[in-house]
Amino acid sequence: MESLTSGMPVVAFPQWGDQVTDAKFLVDVFGTGVRMCRGEHEDKVIPRDEVERCLREATAGPKAEERKKNALKWKKAAEDAVADGGSSDRNIQAFVDEVKKRSLEIAAAAAAAAEASGNATIADKLEVVATIADKPAVVAPGISVN
Repeated sequence: MESLTSGMPVVAFPQWGDQVTDAKFLVDVFGTGVRMCRGEHEDKVIPRDEVERCLREATAGPKAEERKKNALKWKKAAEDAVADGGSSDRNIQAFVDEVKKRSLEIAAAAAAAAEASGNATIADKLEVVATIADKPAVVAPGISVN
């Protein structure tokens, strides 16, 4: 799938695991590649003329232009996704925000338990959590970590 970010058509030569699924998507869904047979999984050696045929099909001929156009389209989509404000950028920020939120919730419960037991050292250590969260945190009613 990483080949989508290159903007180049590919010759898919899947061998195991997710490569078979990736090849299916690259060829049939994204329209950016040509699939070569699986070689040893089909109990055969792939001859050089088959490799040449696939390379030529991927880079020249009537369908090659369409593959290149599709490859450039997916490259642009990938670049947009990782740019500032893109979908990947927003999603990773949402993930980080959720981790911070859950960390503060856990810290609040620990601070409340520490306060109830009279153990202030745990509450003191929660300052680290507030620093990570990059803002003062109210961890329990009447208890804040700045």
